Amino acid sequence: MADIHCTFRVARGKSRSVNVQLNQQAKGDVKYNIEKLLPTVETVVQCGRQDLKLKGDKDSGRLSLEEPLKKYGNFRALLRSRANGGDIPLANHIRTAAAMLLTPARRFKMK
Repeated sequence: MADIHCTFRVARGKSRSVNVQLNQQAKGDVKYNIEKLLPTVETVVQCGRQDLKLKGDKDSGRLSLEEPLKKYGNFRALLRSRANGGDIPLANHIRTAAAMLLTPARRFKMK
């Protein structure tokens, strides 16, 4: 039973997992990954609050900071706007990880 309470404390951010406590490098990696992922999660939540569709007609492929000639969906437009508007961790992530920033449209069949 104590394990479950520890798990919930870790999930809520009130405690750190043993791996993170023992490994300083992991702490830095976790912080860096949170900085990269948080803007994306916040954008998804914002789209949900506004009842905006996330998926556009052609929303697969690399994400760029430049405005595209065609519309590629609300989600990509909001991420681009956020990155160009001063979200430096997100902009850096888009620039450095462009090859990995593929949306799931081609990898997963959405129903």
